Amino acid sequence: MIERLARRFVTWQIRHCYLSAEEEKLYQYAFELLIGQAVNLMMACLLAVIFRAYIPMFVFLMAFIPLRSYAGGHHADSFNVCTMVSALILLSVCLLSRITFSEKMILTMGAVFAAVCGVLICFLAPLEDQNKPLDQSERLRYGRWSRYIWGLEAAA
Repeated sequence: MIERLARRFVTWQIRHCYLSAEEEKLYQYAFELLIGQAVNLMMACLLAVIFRAYIPMFVFLMAFIPLRSYAGGHHADSFNVCTMVSALILLSVCLLSRITFSEKMILTMGAVFAAVCGVLICFLAPLEDQNKPLDQSERLRYGRWSRYIWGLEAAA
């Protein structure tokens, strides 16, 4: 669905001379990413409204988006699978926000999750994908930024 919508939009823009036909594949990919991110963001907003989990969703997105941008990670085989996985993650955030934990439990879980994430980021980040291969300098830069972002988030 996202691929088809992006293709129609790019074809329309090429037909009206807004974009060049030589770069069609690049525009197609860029619009697929843009539409996919917009769908995921709208889904996050909708779930936050349904579950009245505005602050937990905002905090999650503020932590997840920058870290995911630099650390990389799994890329689904299609936008539909990506959307489903994203929906499950966002739904989990909303459901977990509904559970009442003691302050001590929240701090303990936060410290454990931060430590596990830190170890994974230090050893694995950045993870590249066939759609985003990285050269050595990019691996070093993205790895450094991933650890820096994690450090800021863990300290907060």
